[in-house]
Amino acid sequence: MAKRRRQNIDWVTVRYKDIYAIIGIVIILIAALGGGYGYWRFYGNPQVKAEKAIVKAQRMIQSLETTASQPEQVQAVAQGKAQLKEARRQYRQQNYRKALNLALDLISSLKDLQMSVPSSQRYAVLVNLEGDVEVKKANQHLFSPGKENMFLEDGDIVKTSKSSYARIKYHNGQFQVISPDSLVVIQSLSTTQEGGSRIEVALKQGRVETTTPQKMGPHDESVIATASTKVRPSAASRVGVAQDKSGKTTTSVFSGTTQIAAAGQVQTIEQKSYSPTCRTYAPRSTDYPRGGSRAHNGAFLLAGRPRLGKLV
Repeated sequence: MAKRRRQNIDWVTVRYKDIYAIIGIVIILIAALGGGYGYWRFYGNPQVKAEKAIVKAQRMIQSLETTASQPEQVQAVAQGKAQLKEARRQYRQQNYRKALNLALDLISSLKDLQMSVPSSQRYAVLVNLEGDVEVKKANQHLFSPGKENMFLEDGDIVKTSKSSYARIKYHNGQFQVISPDSLVVIQSLSTTQEGGSRIEVALKQGRVETTTPQKMGPHDESVIATASTKVRPSAASRVGVAQDKSGKTTTSVFSGTTQIAAAGQVQTIEQKSYSPTCRTYAPRSTDYPRGGSRAHNGAFLLAGRPRLGKLV
């Protein structure tokens, strides 16, 4: 009877930690691949981006059709329809990138048109962002990430982080740059009783710089309000307003004419070249100067040489 030969068996020891590590790596790879595909599918895919842009342009045209009244506005809407039709044709032919570019150009043109029609006078546009900028709409309870070309209305709040900026364009051509770590409320986008345009923002903290249009009507108003001060720049003016944590307001007039009201007093600063600074705060007995080159009146302190800025 033949003897059976023993077979040597090689044992391999695998630790549970190694099994868990392999499973974890596989899961991470699957998640990364799935996330990459999902991002490409919904954000990087030219087809999806073109589709979204065409839908957005269509909605804007539908809105403008009911508000455009001037002949040039009606003509611009008709041209927009023709461009939208071409974008759709390119989309059907699977030329997605060309369709996307046509739709984005159309959206940009329509936004300029929206700013010119009467029904858009209550809107402002968040045209540029840098860093983390959040917006809380008037009808919402929480902040959400701001987006370029987002429309802002009465009661909306814009908040910047410590390393972010935001730039807002208003219907009359006014621009405002919101500095880092600031909180600004769109207080009023309305029409005055005399028929002029009124833009008022409330600066709760931080700093905002305003550049008014070259021309403003006699009844147009631009107001930057803080807890203690109201600043009203005139046409062709550039002014910066800041409010620190203690509530003290600092107003820097770079150009043009600006009216500053605080503590029941009103002063007008006319600046043609350099930029004196006016600080406003609750007046104390020590606030009144005994001499020197500083122009001072109650709650106002004009820093710098008086010849650089003129108190009117």
